[in-house]
Amino acid sequence: MRTISNRKVGLLAGALALLLAGTVLTWWSWQHPVTPTHDGADAPSQSSSSAVIVPPKVVPGTILTEKQLPLPEVCQTQSTEPFTLKSVELFGVGRYDVKGGPLQPIYDAQGNVMGYTLYVPEGGNPSIFGWDTSRGKVGETSIVRLTAHTWNNLDTALGNVAKRTLHRESLIVLRGAKPREVICFRVNSVMNVKEHGAPAKKEKAIARLNGARPDDNAAIVVCSGLRLAPGVYTKRTIFFATKV
Repeated sequence: MRTISNRKVGLLAGALALLLAGTVLTWWSWQHPVTPTHDGADAPSQSSSSAVIVPPKVVPGTILTEKQLPLPEVCQTQSTEPFTLKSVELFGVGRYDVKGGPLQPIYDAQGNVMGYTLYVPEGGNPSIFGWDTSRGKVGETSIVRLTAHTWNNLDTALGNVAKRTLHRESLIVLRGAKPREVICFRVNSVMNVKEHGAPAKKEKAIARLNGARPDDNAAIVVCSGLRLAPGVYTKRTIFFATKV
């Protein structure tokens, strides 16, 4: 009877040991799940080329400047030959016709020529740009000089439009008659010059308008400040631009 009792005890102990081992293995498998693979293939390692690529984190508040944005399609292929200017596009704002002419004389009260000014559209036409043709075609001169009228009671006048929409890095597109006659510029600086202000600043503005700086390849001059009389304002605003 004692032998049988000992055998029962041994069997019971073995069964308890197997049950305990099964319980431990089950718990371990829950804590360390194995990812199943398909068709018997091994799961890819972290260094495998098929590993998922996590995109870089985007920093909130990051803003690209206009200069950092890619150039529009119209500026991808630009003219290498001189051309006659037909229109000016303030990119993203509008495209406007051009009328060209030479420098215009400035007369004193006695009718003597005391200087010259850039060509401006006759009749105060508010919707076209004036183009100084005295320096040759676009591409023949170091700087293309443009003007536009400012009106005190007409927001669509080009002088008003330029002051409202142009700023540093704005894009300006000059076009000829043919599709490939295109040259693009970015505004590099905006200069405000008082009519009766410091002579040094006036001289600097005139020098830049005459091509003193190699990065000034285009300029738009408009009246600004207070209107004292028809065509008479206290300031001039000049948008200098660089070819891109």
